[in-house]
Amino acid sequence: MSNSVASESKVGHETPKTSRKRGGKDEEDEDGEGIIEGSAAANSTTLVVVDIPEGIDRIGEHAFAN
Repeated sequence: MSNSVASESKVGHETPKTSRKRGGKDEEDEDGEGIIEGSAAANSTTLVVVDIPEGIDRIGEHAFAN
């Protein structure tokens, strides 16, 4: 039987404030935060699943409990 390890990382959960200029003025959305461009890509989540063969309990610097 093998151990499965799943690692989840969130990318870009803190998106910097950006605003668009239109007619020489900054455009802001309803809450005054500025318009965020590319927020769908900035809030993506990646799930990594690794299959570890039986008998291996240490990979690199990360130790796994048996």
